[in-house]
Amino acid sequence: MQIPEVGWLELKYSSSPLRFFPTEGKRYHHTTPIDVTLGKNFPSSIQIQSKPVHQFPFHYLPVHSKKTPQGNVQLGPFVAILTSDSRIPFAGNHRNFADLIQMGKRMGVTVYVLTPKGILNGKPYVKGYLLQQSKPTPTFRKEILPLPNVIYNRVPNRSEEQSYPIVHTIEYFNHKNIPIFNPGFFNKWSLFRALSPTECRSNLPATEKFAGYTSFRQMLIKHNELILKPVDGKAGIGMIKVEGKGPFILYYQTKTLKQRIVLPRLEQVYQQIKKRVGEQNYLIQQGISLATYQGRPFDIRMLIQKDSTAEWQVSGIGVRIAGQTAISTHVPMGGRIESFQRVLSATFPNKKNLLQHKLTQLGIKFAKEIEKQTGARHGEMSMDIGIDKQGRLWFFEANAKPQKFDEPTIRKTSLQRILEYALYLSDFQPYRKVKKA
Repeated sequence: MQIPEVGWLELKYSSSPLRFFPTEGKRYHHTTPIDVTLGKNFPSSIQIQSKPVHQFPFHYLPVHSKKTPQGNVQLGPFVAILTSDSRIPFAGNHRNFADLIQMGKRMGVTVYVLTPKGILNGKPYVKGYLLQQSKPTPTFRKEILPLPNVIYNRVPNRSEEQSYPIVHTIEYFNHKNIPIFNPGFFNKWSLFRALSPTECRSNLPATEKFAGYTSFRQMLIKHNELILKPVDGKAGIGMIKVEGKGPFILYYQTKTLKQRIVLPRLEQVYQQIKKRVGEQNYLIQQGISLATYQGRPFDIRMLIQKDSTAEWQVSGIGVRIAGQTAISTHVPMGGRIESFQRVLSATFPNKKNLLQHKLTQLGIKFAKEIEKQTGARHGEMSMDIGIDKQGRLWFFEANAKPQKFDEPTIRKTSLQRILEYALYLSDFQPYRKVKKA
């Protein structure tokens, strides 16, 4: 029996079989229920409808159909956004989740939010959250949903990622052979240590773990400017900059504080650093004299994602301009976003196209190497890349759970590629646009 490739599934378990509405123009007249598997392994049955959907579109789930090697019919994919239960109804960026769910509707993919409390051990279904309304503020409703085909990890921070509920949930899905991508945050020191022996080393600033006065002194003598940052830090919080040959200038920034201290002796600088670092793990990194735009340093934020064939692609490139008194270019530290084309045209007018080509090559090379070295499945990552005044590219860090790009075309591409890769992992066909219900 021929099954429509894509359509809408009525979410109404009280009626059996479930109604399935094709989106193609071809009319179907099957009246006999068809046994299917929903998501990973939820047994059900459907009845194909010939009439279009007119009412209550939020009760309908976009799905593809496929035949399994055993000849059975499977509907999906169901993609779960994994997050934690630390907020009500769940943690994470609700607007981002809503955007991804809406893109899923256009691509024939049901996306829902899942937390550890939604796992029902031994059951082929979970308690997940579907989008109820998107504007003005996203709201969600809890539903019984099939076990997902793929999991997109968006647990929002390291402490929650290392908590028992999240660790246990990931182990549970690994045991069920459900693919998870973006398995965890990167550790800056582990990443640099892994990349240093590879072909990526020529784009790495000299980097060591902050371990004592002797190594700190030797690095400052060699490079004249150092950046210190927390191994597990984010958004430039807690960064320290040291420069000079005596007197020395120490810069320090937090969410609410920016300090500049002049000290005559290096031992005093070291004591000030120790006071601020405390028991945290820090890196020392060679300071790079970045190219400037309108008198302020800038760096590059790149979004690298896998496509529908699991190949790495550059989805977007942006520029961040440093704030007036900030050490870094991070927006929470006073930085601002600028157009990549505008900034490079102004700063490297004769090298703009060459630099863009080199940036793309570098981003893909680093993404491949990071995935190889971590031995984990990644679907996306963002990278901070510096361009010095001579046009040389420097890799500063990578983020395994990128923040969104606000530029509309980049935003659309980024959402599509997340789901294209999910379709690839689920072994469903590349998407066809689903007509609105």
